[in-house]
Amino acid sequence: MIVVGCCVGPGGRFRRIAGPSLETFTTAGDEVVLIEGASGICAAYNAVMKRARTLEACEGVVLLHDDLELFDGVRAEVLKAVAEPGVGLVGVVGGSDLVHGKWWSGRRVAGRVIDSRGDRHLGPASADVDAVDGCLLVVAPAALSLDFDESSFPDFHGYDVDFSLQVREAGLRVVTRELGCRHHDKGSAGDVPAFERAMRALEAKWPTWIRPHSRWERLARRTHRAAAALT
Repeated sequence: MIVVGCCVGPGGRFRRIAGPSLETFTTAGDEVVLIEGASGICAAYNAVMKRARTLEACEGVVLLHDDLELFDGVRAEVLKAVAEPGVGLVGVVGGSDLVHGKWWSGRRVAGRVIDSRGDRHLGPASADVDAVDGCLLVVAPAALSLDFDESSFPDFHGYDVDFSLQVREAGLRVVTRELGCRHHDKGSAGDVPAFERAMRALEAKWPTWIRPHSRWERLARRTHRAAAALT
């Protein structure tokens, strides 16, 4: 069985988008935990994780945004992914060897996502990465003991990279897989000050996993941009 968790915000997005798709995703025996009115996403997701730990039959936890639509047939892919050896966390897009707190700052990026910018293939659909995007997080049983960091990330940003790096620090794999979904996102960071605070918190907490560009990397990037401008 699968435990599904969703932090439901105002505006009816869950009713229009995530909710209907969960009707086809879930089967008898699954449990859906909806958290409404949460001040931050970490607190909401920790409530879901706490519930999942009490269920011996839990094969994985699916945490999704209320504007994330799951396509038909994705359930089998979810169960297949969390059963892979050493996997702790699965997402659809992510990055490795991060430069900043954003997962897309990775020196390597991977995965596929359909969102407000279209059908985007960022790299290989299936890859091992360091961090994945929080629009869809699938937590494998091996990582159920971990908590989202409510004190460092009290709002709605940074939680995905932080949890991903917790999984990596625990010696587990974080992977991208082609899980059929569409993120009906607004295409922006939302609360920009809260986003920036979360990025600073990530970079302070994880200096061994988040490494700014070296002097040589900065030089190479400038050289590349200069060469591109001449062509």
